[in-house]
This record gives sequence, C-alpha cells and structure tokens, in this order.
Amino acid sequence: MDLTHLHLLLNHFPIIGTIIGIALMAYALFRKQHAIQNAVLAIWVAMAIITIPVMKTGEEAEETVENIAGITEASIHAHEEAAELALWLMITLGIVSLAGLLLKNKDANKASLFTKPAFVLSLVVFAAMARTGYLGGQIRHTELQGITSAIPAGEIHPHRKPLHHPKMTINKKQKGCIETSCSPFKSNFHSKTCHKTLQLVHRYS
Repeated sequence: MDLTHLHLLLNHFPIIGTIIGIALMAYALFRKQHAIQNAVLAIWVAMAIITIPVMKTGEEAEETVENIAGITEASIHAHEEAAELALWLMITLGIVSLAGLLLKNKDANKASLFTKPAFVLSLVVFAAMARTGYLGGQIRHTELQGITSAIPAGEIHPHRKPLHHPKMTINKKQKGCIETSCSPFKSNFHSKTCHKTLQLVHRYS
C-alpha cells in the first residue's frame, strides 16, 4: 500500500469521527452525561491527530494524480485549499477538546467552558471536512462537476444532425474500392475500424 492508497483510506475518518462525535455530544449535553462528553472530546482529539497524516499523504497523492489524463489542476487546487482550512479547524477543535478533558479532572465547571464551544466548533469542522471530501471526489469523478462523457467515435448524438463537409464527396468508384479493401479483414480490430470507415463512406457518398 502506497501513500496515495493510505490517503484514500484515512481521509474518511475525520469526517465520520466528527459527525459521530456531534451526535453523541448533542445527546450528552442534553442528558448531562459527563462520561459521554469526555468520550466525545477524546474522539475529537484523536480525529485531530489523524488529520495530520491525512494531509501529509494528500501531498503525495497530489503528485501521483496530477499527471493522469483527465485530472485538472483546478480541481486539485480547490481540494488542497479546502483541506488546509479543514486541517487548521480540526486542529483547533482538537486543542479545545484536549483542554476540556484536562480541566474535567480538576474543575468540572470550568470544563464546560470548553465543552460547549467544542460542540459548536465541531459543526464548522464537519462542514469544512465534508466540503473537502466533496472536492476530493471531483478530482476523479467528473460527473460531480456536471461533465458528461464524450460520445464514442462513429456514433451520432440523437439530438444532433450529422455534419456534412461541403468539400468531402465520395463517388461510387471510390466507395467500391473502400468496401473491397475492407472485406479481407476478419479480426475484431480491423472489422470495427472498417465498419466506422464504411459509416463515413455512406454518410458522404
């Protein structure tokens, strides 16, 4: 497993961990369950730590995919910018959560000054992480960008009339020569090539 695969594996953890923490913290604050609050703060600290290798492996993944056909520099740049913002927000959440955990062992009242802000900040972090994941998906999944696949060669769009070049004409003699030349080929490659050629011949004859 290289760093690119590791990035694809790890980048889901901060998103999933944050949203799970949000749901648990909402319940814990409503029910005043301090044990669950501590557990969620620990989860957010762990997610902040995991986010660092996610960012580092993302740099290696960028070098891997930037030369692949169909990958645009704009999509990589947008994902990278969003990832940097999400990283700093996640680290901030981790620091606030860690401070809340440390204070809970000394003064529970002061710890609440960190727990509730951490919950609010987690909502912002999740939005940033989700946006980063969405932009990362656009790098390879062009359908998310609204880009449709090209029409295969030799096929005509159902709502588009075929274009006829005014200077391209094929007489019967030329047509017969092309059909005769194509007849000996039996392999799949040559038969498909000749089939497309004959389509053009019939179109312009």
